[in-house]
Amino acid sequence: MSSGTTVAQLAPEPINPTLPFNEALNGLLALTNLLGSLRPPEGSAAGAMPMIVLTAAGIEMRMSDSAPMAKGAHAINEVQKEWLQKIEDGLDSLRNATADLKATFDENAKKVDATLAAHATAIEAARAALTQNEQLMESMVELMGPADFTLPNAEEFANIS
Repeated sequence: MSSGTTVAQLAPEPINPTLPFNEALNGLLALTNLLGSLRPPEGSAAGAMPMIVLTAAGIEMRMSDSAPMAKGAHAINEVQKEWLQKIEDGLDSLRNATADLKATFDENAKKVDATLAAHATAIEAARAALTQNEQLMESMVELMGPADFTLPNAEEFANIS
């Protein structure tokens, strides 16, 4: 890095400790701060940049020329674009499927509402008929009077229940 370049400092507070990978993220933030504070060694190219390389043996820190990094970044960008396109295609497919599901759900909800309305109408009609029948029976009992309302075989009627 050149002496005129400033490095933005990351927030010193640690990552949320309840996350299962918080220690790894905190370590990565510390390494990033370390990389930002490193200066190229004496005699190295003006564009030398510190970088971290993960190997099977562990982590290595190297100074590299920024020009090859830019070329590699362009290749990575093409791969990233391809992945982003695949992700976008997947998201579009998911959006379409979600829209289809929502339309089907809305249609089914309308059918259920119509069925419930029909059932409510039928129940209301049955209630009205029952109320009318009760009123008719009460009127018949009142018209018959106590003398006209006799059972021919009261003993048989008592045994039925």
